[in-house]
Amino acid sequence: MVKKIPKPSLARLPKYYQVVTSYLNRKNEKYISSSYLSDCLNIDDSQIRRDLMYIEIGGIPRVGYDAKELRDVLADYLGYFNLNEAILVGVGNLGTALAEYKGFERYGLSIVGLFDSDPEKIGNLVGNLKVDNIENLEQVIKKFNIKIGIITTPARYAQQIAEKMIKANIKAIWNFAPVTLDIDEDIFIQDENLAENFSFISHYLKETEPEKE
Repeated sequence: MVKKIPKPSLARLPKYYQVVTSYLNRKNEKYISSSYLSDCLNIDDSQIRRDLMYIEIGGIPRVGYDAKELRDVLADYLGYFNLNEAILVGVGNLGTALAEYKGFERYGLSIVGLFDSDPEKIGNLVGNLKVDNIENLEQVIKKFNIKIGIITTPARYAQQIAEKMIKANIKAIWNFAPVTLDIDEDIFIQDENLAENFSFISHYLKETEPEKE
């Protein structure tokens, strides 16, 4: 029986995938060791081996993991071989940058719809997508059976948008708005609070720089 993977372990798997993919692109070697992953990521190699046990891939003692197999098992486990369609609400600077980023498709994500309430943005092209009126959000989600919603609106609108998405049967929300969503239902929420994350950088600099006299 496959064990349920803890969230911290799951969060590390994409990092392993990136390192293994880069390794295969640069080196003509069949195997990759947990110590190599450890050196690249500054994660204890015993922790790496425990994480990889959750996805049921084993290595050869003192040799390592088959690099191509590890890459493919990670990609399959993380759903990168599946193309998941998403809609995005809030076509400001951040929303536009996400909509135009082509790298998501390598990880199984395709943004297929953009929505905003600003009349000056509705109808504009962002990449190859036309910005739609937010009033059409629920209709489009239901019509095309979209399961992922991305929120890049100001904080004061995020809760209302999330509720509209859930009402239309969205199952996962990637939330970039600087607010905690109040969601009671069984919906997966991934928060990306950029200001909050920057606080770690700011704190690190404060602690490492000498105090000014």
